[in-house]
Amino acid sequence: VAMIFSGYLGRWGDTVDRRGAMVAVGVLAFVPSWALLLFGQTSAGLSAYSLLSVLGGIACITVTGCPTCYALVTDVIPAGDRELAFGCVFAGVVFVAIAGNVGGLMVNAFFGGDSRAIVLYVCVLELLYFFAVGLVRLPTKRAGGSFAVAGEEEFDAEHVDSGIVGGAIAATVFGSDVVGEGSPHGMSPPTLSAPLPPPPTHTTGPLTLEGRAAASCPAVAVELATYDSDTSTSCSEGGGSSSSSSADGESGRKVRRRMLQKCLAPLQLVLDDPSLRSLCVVAALVSLPEITLTDVSQQFAMSQFELIASHKGNKQKEVTLLFQWPGFGLLLPAFFLVGMYSKHVGALRALRLLIPVTGACLSLPVLLKYFPRMWLVPITGVSVPMAMVVFAPLQTLITQVAPPDRIGEAMGSVGASKQVAGLVSNLLVSFMVPILVESGIKKPLWIFYPFASCCSFLALWFTFQIKVREDPPAGVAEDGSPEQGADIRPQRASPRQCRTYTPGASGFGRLVQSGRALPGGAATM
Repeated sequence: VAMIFSGYLGRWGDTVDRRGAMVAVGVLAFVPSWALLLFGQTSAGLSAYSLLSVLGGIACITVTGCPTCYALVTDVIPAGDRELAFGCVFAGVVFVAIAGNVGGLMVNAFFGGDSRAIVLYVCVLELLYFFAVGLVRLPTKRAGGSFAVAGEEEFDAEHVDSGIVGGAIAATVFGSDVVGEGSPHGMSPPTLSAPLPPPPTHTTGPLTLEGRAAASCPAVAVELATYDSDTSTSCSEGGGSSSSSSADGESGRKVRRRMLQKCLAPLQLVLDDPSLRSLCVVAALVSLPEITLTDVSQQFAMSQFELIASHKGNKQKEVTLLFQWPGFGLLLPAFFLVGMYSKHVGALRALRLLIPVTGACLSLPVLLKYFPRMWLVPITGVSVPMAMVVFAPLQTLITQVAPPDRIGEAMGSVGASKQVAGLVSNLLVSFMVPILVESGIKKPLWIFYPFASCCSFLALWFTFQIKVREDPPAGVAEDGSPEQGADIRPQRASPRQCRTYTPGASGFGRLVQSGRALPGGAATM
């Protein structure tokens, strides 16, 4: 379910409302526990929990977080600070996971193991999630209540209603994307080079929904005009009313074609962009070792000390804790340091360095096969969780590769690739473990660790197929609109050369080198 719907959830966040998408993620992810609280630990409760958990896959929540959440981080963090921000966000995810588990253990001990107390504790944490989402303020408005658009123009309060209608039309009919020849991705946001026109006043009746949309967004007007032109051409070619049925059929085919394009938009986004496609492959290849080794690490560690069939419960807990938890504790500073390093050298360079280093470390637990010592357990166990640090620069790269207006959709597609890795990993473990056990190899689970290293090394090759997008000029956001508080006035001409301010396609203008300065300040053109 996550593989199919994660891209569409991200697209909805891009085109409609990011915080609304976050609320939807919370509802989808938390409603199974609410059903368990409602029905209790009964057969009906188990059935409701299982069914709703399948629907919860739409949220695409993985061990490393939720793509919609990371898209929200992209909305509120400036482009220059995202490397460090994602390192802090991943560190926060680890901290909350550790704190939540410790809190659950305390609640369980305080209430004597009553499972209802644990369910209530989980529900309280879920309500805190919605409270936190409500605290987020997206930077969408300028001072005075006007909305930022692609240019210096502003949209007064009287045009807000028509703007909302235009956005709704764009989102539902055209997916809020306009095909542009100048975009390397085939899709680009509309750009305005003149102030927005007021709603038309020549109509004799009430303004239609399409008319209000065209008044608020010229790109939508272009799409509507193109669609009407195509339809009228079809009707005229059919010979008037006598061929209206054939014209209707042609219009229906156009509508179905548009609907199919919208349905395949997340997949088309990945297929059309080689860098984003390579990034999805990298995400799948680095997720595969993480998920696979999580499935077998506990059994591997206990098998090296002959504890799988043992009744030494305290010894089993000790080995498990030493092999798993130190690594998760070290992830807190590790993510923060990786974020700082990525900000210093760039996310792509950091990813290319971290993948081979963490990939080689994934084979360290094999040492336990030859030296089964308790002091070696935490040293080798750290290597598996620490391999997750690659996700901080990887998540930043999505924002540097994907179109600025389709970040959530791209993050959902990368999240879907992680889900593919999870499915493949579970199938791989289920298929390989019985074969290894029947092969006669003594303690055969060590084979998964070199396999994990090979997957990471393979991911390194795909990182060289990734090309990041160039940074926008200072004071300009990624979508071409001015950042809040940015000074976009033209620079004053220097004594040695003259610069003239000329309007650009985005509505801002650009500084153009116009030649050497002449005496008296004149310039040669």
